[in-house]
Amino acid sequence: MAFPPYLAVLLAGVLCGVSFVAATFRVSPPRLGVWLHVAGAIVGVGGVGWAIHGDLPDLSPLPEPLRHAVLWLRLGIAPMFGWIWLALLGRISSYFQRDAQARAATMTRTQWRRDGAAWTLCFPAVPMRTRTLVALIASVTVIAGGLAVAGLITFYDATLRIGAYGAILIFALVVGMPGYLALTALLRRGTETVTLRIDAAHLTLEQACQPPRVFALRELTLFRWQTASDHARLELTAPGVEAVSLLAGVARVPRGTSAELPALPPQLVQWLTAAGLRERPVRVAARPRTFARD
Repeated sequence: MAFPPYLAVLLAGVLCGVSFVAATFRVSPPRLGVWLHVAGAIVGVGGVGWAIHGDLPDLSPLPEPLRHAVLWLRLGIAPMFGWIWLALLGRISSYFQRDAQARAATMTRTQWRRDGAAWTLCFPAVPMRTRTLVALIASVTVIAGGLAVAGLITFYDATLRIGAYGAILIFALVVGMPGYLALTALLRRGTETVTLRIDAAHLTLEQACQPPRVFALRELTLFRWQTASDHARLELTAPGVEAVSLLAGVARVPRGTSAELPALPPQLVQWLTAAGLRERPVRVAARPRTFARD
């Protein structure tokens, strides 16, 4: 088969899958639509298995247009059910995302505590530079991509049969998911409990197995604070001392507790600016608050 007809068959399979998924979303009640979607995905397992390993009956008695139609149907089954499976995964992930958002609203969050003339915060964090985290994520991505490419080359014939969407789904489950879980477990093993205390003149940092470190606010050259996402963190730099980088967003936290950091108290912001640190403006609210010395 030439490439244009082959591409058209794959596209037709995807469009059939899109139409089926859209129909399940229009079914009332919605729960029935979900069950129909699940049933279609289960049927897809058998359909794709037949497309890969099944033997066609003798088609020679059929007219040539019908023989071509059967072959096109066999090629189009994989992208159709691949799309149905991807949509089902998206449906499941959106359900868990809504559930996670509902649970996040009820989670306990670490809060600043007024300690005399100072503010104190105790939170779990992983001592690691942000660039190290980015390098680890990039390394896992490159390794997973290399394994995926090697798998596509090794199982080239099977990839042609199941289509692009089916191959992406399989490699995401077999390669991507284990890599993500392994990286998450590796990061969380380094979790430490950190106590941060800030007054009008000093910042005190206490970590496990280390003596307390005291920084004068007027000696800080950088103070960075991000509250949300996996990049929630505290970063400090000062002359003559090793830079501090504590990642709270990837740390292991007790069940029912959020890994996010609380917002900076207004008085603490006043102390930082009074010590000569100027806040850099940000255009995106999700970006960290950064105070740096000119």
